[in-house]
Amino acid sequence: MEYKGFDSELGQAFVITKKQYGASYNVGFDIRYYPAYQGFEGTRSGASVFRPATNESQAYCDATPKQVTYQSSDVVSQIKIVLQCLGNTNATVEARLYFDDPVIEWDI
Repeated sequence: MEYKGFDSELGQAFVITKKQYGASYNVGFDIRYYPAYQGFEGTRSGASVFRPATNESQAYCDATPKQVTYQSSDVVSQIKIVLQCLGNTNATVEARLYFDDPVIEWDI
């Protein structure tokens, strides 16, 4: 698993290589939110409890991570990314790639 930094189309970008399968994958994520609709007039799409103000999501966290750390063993490779978000909060994302398993775990 190789962290490639921020990509405007993918968000936080990675190249994940599964040697057992002879394949590499480009993967990315971005933490986003929809501003809530304020008011009672008109209708918006979405669940009745939550109605977005627009159909455009907005970035919740900065593109540049505060911290990126790697750990690797004979069984698993892990990356941890800490992002600075709105309200002076942090979001921590951990991805674990098990060498003998096709599954990748993501904790946010």
